[in-house]
Amino acid sequence: MDLSASKSGLKSLEGKPGVSPDLLHLEQCLLEWRHAAAGHIAIHYPSQAPDTSHLNEAIKTGATLVSSHDPLPAAALLSQRVDELLGAVRESLPDAGAIREWLDRHVAGENRDALLERWFTAVWKRDGDELQSLAGDANLDPEILSWTGRQLARPFFHRLGTYLSAHPAFKSRPVKTAGCPCCGGPARMGRYEREEGHRLLWCDLCNVQWAFPRVTCPFCLNDDQKKLGYLTFENVANYRVDVCEVCHGYLRAINERDLPEGDRVDFIIEDVGTYHLGIAAEKQDYHPGDLSGSTAGRASPSG
Repeated sequence: MDLSASKSGLKSLEGKPGVSPDLLHLEQCLLEWRHAAAGHIAIHYPSQAPDTSHLNEAIKTGATLVSSHDPLPAAALLSQRVDELLGAVRESLPDAGAIREWLDRHVAGENRDALLERWFTAVWKRDGDELQSLAGDANLDPEILSWTGRQLARPFFHRLGTYLSAHPAFKSRPVKTAGCPCCGGPARMGRYEREEGHRLLWCDLCNVQWAFPRVTCPFCLNDDQKKLGYLTFENVANYRVDVCEVCHGYLRAINERDLPEGDRVDFIIEDVGTYHLGIAAEKQDYHPGDLSGSTAGRASPSG
């Protein structure tokens, strides 16, 4: 979806439950930054596109693309993007200045490029111990450092996800994995297709969608129908929150059959517009689903 359409999508969320003006402003800043960053990244990243054998391996065996292709950007490209990101969110994110100060302190000490490499790698691997260590050094909340680093990583992983999902065999990949086929991370949202009702999962880091069995938890792989369910909400018939009674994870989902004919799902917009559904699930003792810290995609038993 182009920038103007995405801006319109964000604007349509004004006044919606759980969507504050401050949140919308921050998301618009991020949207504009990602759009600008994508142009540079498309030219310079990755320095070598994943070769066909790596793509085929990820598609045919369920291996992640990053298990055979190093996602770390060139130092100069990463440094430029982080400076632009911190500038874009400085008014909406009070800790942006503190993160910049933390990075600037290391120009004369630990090499800044090495520090950015540690941060970038810890974020996409979801390495909690490393993020705790970095946050302690920066005197920052680990969640803030993780969130900001994830925003930094998104346009780079979107580029890798584009290579993977554009492969002709991707839509019919034979292996159904709980983790994203690109990075191995957990799904952020899901959707049920209008035509056949097939279920697809979405990774916000890579912007990749992949097919997954309807009656299986996308986190712990529980496929006992009696221990799976979903939450529904008044006035939002086209949304649901899938829940698992084994791992107590939840996943926000969209049922396309309840959308007006011709409407297409923009997950980046839907993610912002459904925060309140996640909060409602958490009040019922569910939590955002994870893959027990593993970054490797895992095959579903009911593939």
